[in-house]
Amino acid sequence: WIGALFDVYIFFFGVLVVFLEWKKFPGRDKYNMVIHTYFHFLDYIWGRGVLYFVAGSLQFSLFGLLDLAVGGFMCFVGILYIIVGKIAHTKFVNAKEAMLSEHTIAAKFNEADVEDKGSINLEQFEIMTKSLGMELEKREVEIAFLEIPKVSDKEDRITLESFKNWWTKADTLDFV
Repeated sequence: WIGALFDVYIFFFGVLVVFLEWKKFPGRDKYNMVIHTYFHFLDYIWGRGVLYFVAGSLQFSLFGLLDLAVGGFMCFVGILYIIVGKIAHTKFVNAKEAMLSEHTIAAKFNEADVEDKGSINLEQFEIMTKSLGMELEKREVEIAFLEIPKVSDKEDRITLESFKNWWTKADTLDFV
């Protein structure tokens, strides 16, 4: 019975991981609000890291060769998410402490918005972070972008308002 219970948990966590990482998951819009209301910790990179680590340890505990490989990989990814999230958070807090004014942030955002849509995509966000003086690795930029609310689930873009809201709360989080 314990093995069957582990299988159910592993399946549930697997579906949840796919849901979180696959932007075009069927029915994503319908369940997104539920996930973010009842599992708020998944809004943060460290929360996803904890989920991946727990799912990996459950898989690892089944002790089959494939279970050990997949479980070990998921544990590794979970730990990596926690570490990279912490590093990215530290860099953003340091940048925020440099006292960038709202005017500067808005000007840099508008410079990055070369399409003049009032929103920017991941590549434009990376350009904006560099122009604000942040030295971030590619993955750290992706993690930060992932945390900021998007225009819609179908369009992977952020607005200046959503960036500013995220930016002002950045130092109140334990880490991204």
